[in-house]
Amino acid sequence: MNTKGNQRFVQTRQKIKGVFLELLREKKIGEITVSEICRRADIHRTTFYGHFDDVYDLMQNMVEEMYVQLMDFFIVDDKVWLPEGFLQLFQFIREHREFFRSYLESYSQQRLSFQVIPTKMEEQLVHLLKEMDFSSKEELYYHQTFFCEGLKAVLKLWISRDCAEEPEEMCRIIEKEYSPNRGFFA
Repeated sequence: MNTKGNQRFVQTRQKIKGVFLELLREKKIGEITVSEICRRADIHRTTFYGHFDDVYDLMQNMVEEMYVQLMDFFIVDDKVWLPEGFLQLFQFIREHREFFRSYLESYSQQRLSFQVIPTKMEEQLVHLLKEMDFSSKEELYYHQTFFCEGLKAVLKLWISRDCAEEPEEMCRIIEKEYSPNRGFFA
């Protein structure tokens, strides 16, 4: 029986996601149909619906999975690890640029998933507030919102340029913006 968690279920789910990523290289998310995914994945529609409600549910599921993966770039051994995390972030986005292009275009009015403080960061909140010189969780949330919206704009621009700059250059740009002696208010 093909139940959640068994190998066949997991393989089918991965196959659906792989086909979806292939289709995102060819067209926008609004042009992708469940029928097309099923045809390319060689599965029945009922199989697809056993995993996802529709194409947008599939996208949201992949966003949530990628969010967990992205947060692992920034938290190592329960410590926030920003410079190295950004390099991994830009490398990951470059590798999955079609997915992120579609996500940022289709969901541009929605909040990014990573605007919620991740569980790992929440567990380290007292240390994080002190390390980043924030007086409260609310101040951290405002900063995080400001940063995420700016990062979203930078990512959209970078992806629209087909990730022309190297990930290392993008890290330099972000780090320069957050250097204590630079920026608008320095």
